[in-house]
Amino acid sequence: MKKLIISIFISLTGIIAQTRFQGRVVDAAGNPIPDVNVLVAGTSYGTSSDKNGIFKLDYPLKSGDEISFSCIGFEAKTVKYNPSINFLTVRLQPKEYSSEAVVVTGTRNLKKLKDTPVRTELISEKEIKKCGYVSLKEVLMEQTGLAVINNHGSGIQIQGLDPDYTLILIDGEPAIGRTAGTIELSRFDVANLKQIEIVKGPSSSLYGSEALAGVVNLITSFPEVPEKIALYAQTGTHNSYQLNGDLYKSFGKFKGSLFLNTRGTEGFDLTPGSISKTAPEYDNILINPKLEYSFDESNSLKINVRYFNENQNNLAEITENDRTVILKDEDRLRDVNISLNYSGKLSNSYSHQSRLYASNYFTESKLNYQIGGEQYEYSRFDQYYYKAEYSGNLLIDQTNLTTFGTGYVKESINADRIDKEADDINSHFVFLQHEWIPSRFVDIVGGLRYDYHSKYSSRISPKISAAIKPYDFLKFNVSVGSGFKAPTLQQLYLNFTNPQVGYSVYGATNFLYYFNKLLEEGQIDRILINPENINKLNAENSWSLNFAVEYEHSENFWASLNLFRNNVRDLIDATPIAIKKNGQGLYTYFNLNKIYTQGIESEIRITLYDYIKMSAGYQYLDAVDEEVLEKVKAGEYFRLTESGRLKKITESDYGGLFNRSKHSGNIRLAYDNETYGVFAALTGILKGKYGYYDRNGNGILDDKSEYAAGYAVWNFALNKSINDHLALQLRIENLLDRKLSGQNMNLSGRIIYAGISINY
Repeated sequence: MKKLIISIFISLTGIIAQTRFQGRVVDAAGNPIPDVNVLVAGTSYGTSSDKNGIFKLDYPLKSGDEISFSCIGFEAKTVKYNPSINFLTVRLQPKEYSSEAVVVTGTRNLKKLKDTPVRTELISEKEIKKCGYVSLKEVLMEQTGLAVINNHGSGIQIQGLDPDYTLILIDGEPAIGRTAGTIELSRFDVANLKQIEIVKGPSSSLYGSEALAGVVNLITSFPEVPEKIALYAQTGTHNSYQLNGDLYKSFGKFKGSLFLNTRGTEGFDLTPGSISKTAPEYDNILINPKLEYSFDESNSLKINVRYFNENQNNLAEITENDRTVILKDEDRLRDVNISLNYSGKLSNSYSHQSRLYASNYFTESKLNYQIGGEQYEYSRFDQYYYKAEYSGNLLIDQTNLTTFGTGYVKESINADRIDKEADDINSHFVFLQHEWIPSRFVDIVGGLRYDYHSKYSSRISPKISAAIKPYDFLKFNVSVGSGFKAPTLQQLYLNFTNPQVGYSVYGATNFLYYFNKLLEEGQIDRILINPENINKLNAENSWSLNFAVEYEHSENFWASLNLFRNNVRDLIDATPIAIKKNGQGLYTYFNLNKIYTQGIESEIRITLYDYIKMSAGYQYLDAVDEEVLEKVKAGEYFRLTESGRLKKITESDYGGLFNRSKHSGNIRLAYDNETYGVFAALTGILKGKYGYYDRNGNGILDDKSEYAAGYAVWNFALNKSINDHLALQLRIENLLDRKLSGQNMNLSGRIIYAGISINY
């Protein structure tokens, strides 16, 4: 019995010895490395090193078991367990990062661009700087599948969906201040951007309202260097100028940066018969300080402030008492954003973020008589947006990652054309996403978001995406999801009567009040739609499918093809409800239309010679109002011919939605020789004919005279690095001097910019 007890004791001692394995992780210089992930291969068991680099594994290891060591900034390493070694020293080598791009917008987690399951398009800092872009408008105009259109400002159209349905983010936070649905792209400077990420297709499962068509995320730079100073100066046509400076400094646990930019122009005029300039004179300033404090390797606090102010000046003319009167048109825009972001790591498997964000967008417009200076008209728009959000990432194992979050949003608008009784909008949201990587060939991510809104019914927005990579050179992406756009405060509480013409537009919430008031005053001539049938506005919503294939043959050839379909329901539109005694309409907002957009996008990039590269992109787009199409098929639409007869509109006559080109594309030929510091690029933007004006008044696009002709615009960029600190730049937009006014596009002719940059 005594021998048996001794044998058992010896065996248990051996097992215990096997389960107690420890060691130390150091860098190439022998310094300890904290927070190294230590994992037993083939299991989910692991630990991490402490601040002294010490790790301990309590696991029944067997001789030859593999143990992996990984840490950000170092090359991963695998060692085999040897029972004869009681204390192991593991030395990790610094990781030499490749130029592989990393994106975050599609999944809210860092992913390599080539591996992300949510197809993302990226415009790098290198391209932005070498091409000498002035604002976001110029950048997006040269991208495949994106159309910049003029509709109450320059906005971005994705896959044929209007600018209203694209969410623009700055460092992951939403930009506000839509003018009739459009966020003006020229508001956004690009000189301090690290990259621009574009996700096409609905992204409401992560970002909520306004991400129905897609997301454009502007990610500002925050250099990982001890200090940096960059200066840039540019001058150009129309007395335009741009000056900016970017300062960066790290000191101890603090990192800080300050970006300053100012630009302006005297504007231009394409209509000599009018006193107003086509594009007004303006000057603006952007101030963007950022500060980060790192508590330790895993926990940090970031503060980001963005202040933008712009002043515009123009002239306008009106007719009073049969004479022309000149007015001074002065506009001011102010956009302020403040974000506070705490990022932390509670363990190797759980990280989290707490974010606070506040934004204010303010505009005012003054029309004063040029002679005498008395006020003719004044209007203002003042919008506030507040958001609090918490999100977390749970790494279940090496193949499963769960992301979740919750938050609260409050929004208010104070504007001359919005009822003062308009309540603030309050919304709560919860989102959940799970990523599963069953093999190195497949990456699947699915998620949904629940939004509770104080002004419309709740929404659930699901989405699932997958990347399948059977070979290193071949990748398939598929994405199916739902998006939505909430009714705006304008659509709910607008109170506007045109003083010259006399028509009135009221929001869906306050319409009955004003309708009954006009009825009592005897101002209603006839009723077109029973006001009692006006329902509460629903959110506009969509279902979308994107299927893409990418092929890459080394670095010399890359091609992609993307098929897409968007079905949008409950589009909100202003509809006449009654006719007033003055003969003008009385309008309010309804959920009416259902549309679809579908098409093909293709891109190709080829390296012709060592330094010469060519790229081209093409989009075919079919954009249709389904209700109009059904009525056309039923023979309910007509147009008046030149002979005065009514002609029934056929399906082949119907041209779809206005302001969309069926065929569009781009082409670029570039020379990029980093050895000699020379970059040159010639880029063509091609746009086919598009409908722009309902000339015959039947409300649809159906006649050749209602189309604007297609056009091509060519841009040229040249960048020459003199040395590591100095570079010269030349950019020529509209090289062939094409001029175009109206037709939802303004081309001012050739514009030349010349600049110089200094970096230390």
